[in-house]
Amino acid sequence: MNTTTSTTTGTTTGTTTGTLPGKMMRLRKGEGEFLANLAGADPTILADYPHLKGRYRRLGSAIIFGGAMAALAMAITLLVGFRLRNPLVIALVAVGFGMLIANVDALLVATARRQPHIWQTIGFALVRLSATVVIGLTLTYPVLLVAFQPGIQAVQPVLRQEQKAAVQQRINTDPRYTPIPALQTQVDTLTAAASTTQGIDVSHDPDVTAATTTLATLQHQSDRAEQAVICEKEGTCGSGVKGAGIAFAEKVQVRDRLRSQLATAQQTLTSASQAVRRRIQTNQGHAATTAQIQLPTATKTLQALTAARDRELSTSLAAIDNSDGLDSQLEALGRLTHDHPVVEMAHWAIAGTLMIIDCLPVLAKLLMLLGAPGQYDNVQAKREQATLAQETGNADTTTGVAQAQAGTIIDAAKADRDLDREIRALYTRERIRSENHLAVEQLRIYEQHLLDDMRNNPDRYIVTEDSEPTP
Repeated sequence: MNTTTSTTTGTTTGTTTGTLPGKMMRLRKGEGEFLANLAGADPTILADYPHLKGRYRRLGSAIIFGGAMAALAMAITLLVGFRLRNPLVIALVAVGFGMLIANVDALLVATARRQPHIWQTIGFALVRLSATVVIGLTLTYPVLLVAFQPGIQAVQPVLRQEQKAAVQQRINTDPRYTPIPALQTQVDTLTAAASTTQGIDVSHDPDVTAATTTLATLQHQSDRAEQAVICEKEGTCGSGVKGAGIAFAEKVQVRDRLRSQLATAQQTLTSASQAVRRRIQTNQGHAATTAQIQLPTATKTLQALTAARDRELSTSLAAIDNSDGLDSQLEALGRLTHDHPVVEMAHWAIAGTLMIIDCLPVLAKLLMLLGAPGQYDNVQAKREQATLAQETGNADTTTGVAQAQAGTIIDAAKADRDLDREIRALYTRERIRSENHLAVEQLRIYEQHLLDDMRNNPDRYIVTEDSEPTP
C-alpha cells in the first residue's frame, strides 16, 4: 500500500516538474522559429537540419535589435527634436517605426540571394546595403543630439544672434524698405517748412548787405567827424586854437552833414530789411502751405513702410527666438563639430558605431553570401532545382494536354469546314435543279397555251400568199 502511494506520488511529482521545462522548451522553440523566419530561413530546411537554426536565430536577433534601436531613435527624435511630451503618442509612434525598420531589414536580408557570379552577389547586396546605410544615417542623428545636448544648447544662442544680425541686415537692404531714410528726411524737411514760427534772417540779402555796408562806412566817418569837432574845440588838433573858430564851424558842418547821411542810411537799411522780411515771409507762407499739403501723404507712407518693416523684423526675431526644433539643433550640432575637432571625432565614432549596428544584419548576410556555399545553401539549391524540375514536368504535361486539345479543336474545325463546303455544293446543285425544273415547267405551260390557242383560233395560224402568220 505504501509502495503504491509512493510510486503514485513520485509519478505525479515527476509529471509536475516536467511540465514547466516542457513549456519553456516549447516557448524557446517558438521564439527560435520566429527569429529564423524573420531572417528569411526556410523552415522546412531547418526542420530537417536543426543544427543550422543557430545562425539564422542570431541573424533574426540582430534584426530585432536594429528595430529596437530604430524605436529608441524615434522616441528620442520626438522627445528632443519635436519637444513632444505625450508618452502614449511617443510609445505608439516609436514602436510602429521600430517594427517598420525591422520589417525593412528583414526584407533586405530575405531578398539577398547568392548569384551565379560573385560580382553579381556583391552588387545585389550593395543595393540593399545602401538602403540600410540611408536608414542608419536617419537613425543616428537623434542619438547624437542627446549625446551632445549640452554643447548644442551652448551653441544655439550664438547662432540665434548671428541669425538676428543677418535678418536685420537683410531687412535694412530690402528694396521695399530702403526708401525709409529718404522719406524720414523728407518728412523732417516738410515739418520744418510747415512751421511759421521759425526766425527770419535778412542779413544775406544783397540790398540789406549794401545798406549795412553804407551805414557802417557813414558811421565810421561820423565818428571821426565828431572827434575832429571835439579836438578842434579843445585846440588839440587842426588849427590848434581853442574855442569855436572858423575851422571849428567847418568841422561842425561836416559832422552835421555826415549825421544826416547816417540817418538816411539807417532809414534805407531799415526799409530794405523790412522789404526783404516781407518777401521772405510771403515765400515762407507759400512753402508752409505746400509743406502742410504734402506732409500727411509723406507721413502716412513713412508710417506704413516703418510699420511693415518693424512687423516683419519682430516676426523674424520671434521665430528665431522660438527656433528650438530639430533643424535648429542639427545646425547647432554641425557648428559644434565644425569648430571643435575632438567633438567631430566623437561624433563620427558614435555615428559609425550606430551605423554598424544598424547595418549588421545586411552585412552578416553579405558575408554569408560571399563565403563558400554551406549546407543550407546546397540543400536550398537542390530543393529549388527539384521544385523547378517538378514544375517543368507539370508544365510539359500541361503543354501536351493543351496541344492535344488544340489538335482536337483543329480537327473539329477542319471537319466543320468540310461539312460547310458539302452543304454549299448541295445547295448549289439544288438551286440549279430547281431553276431547270422551273424553266421546263414554264416552257411546257407556254407550249400548252400555244396549242390551245391554235385549236381555238386556227385562222390565225393559216398562211396565205397575201398574209403572214400572226405570232
